[in-house]
Amino acid sequence: MQPVLDKKFISQPGIFGWDKIDQGSKLLTETLPDNELTGTGADFGCGYGYLANHVLRHHKIEKIYCCDADYRAVQACKINLASSDRKSCYRWIDLTQVQEDLPKLDWVIMNPPFHEGKEMQSSIGMFFIKTASLALKKGGSLWMVANSHLPYEEILRHGFGVVTKVLEQEGFKVFHARK
Repeated sequence: MQPVLDKKFISQPGIFGWDKIDQGSKLLTETLPDNELTGTGADFGCGYGYLANHVLRHHKIEKIYCCDADYRAVQACKINLASSDRKSCYRWIDLTQVQEDLPKLDWVIMNPPFHEGKEMQSSIGMFFIKTASLALKKGGSLWMVANSHLPYEEILRHGFGVVTKVLEQEGFKVFHARK
């Protein structure tokens, strides 16, 4: 682990976007209205904690579950969010599988992965969307960003009552979906 981004975060090589702010995640934070999220939610695919950190600083939440399949990412996120530890829980879990140990959530934010190594697999993001839909309470919301070429609209419409493409620019699209 080492300091990155002007020592604002700790990360390490091998974690997605380990030494930068991912362009999609940055766009999602710029699009998400302040104080939009309340109650208990999750950052699916939390990485080193960029999105979770933003939520903790700009929203009045009760608790956030930071979830990732990469153990190193979960550990980096835990270090980066240490000052808000009372509100943060960490889960080393595979979000392509149904997660029954999470409580019913008010919201989920995510920038789901779509690579397995160098091979593109949009199915990973589709599993994340399905897992989010199952984890959310009725009326809960999903905020997500994805590369523009990824075909997530149909699975979003299948798992959510209302789906809005909030923005499409710079090769990304931001969705807000309500269950």
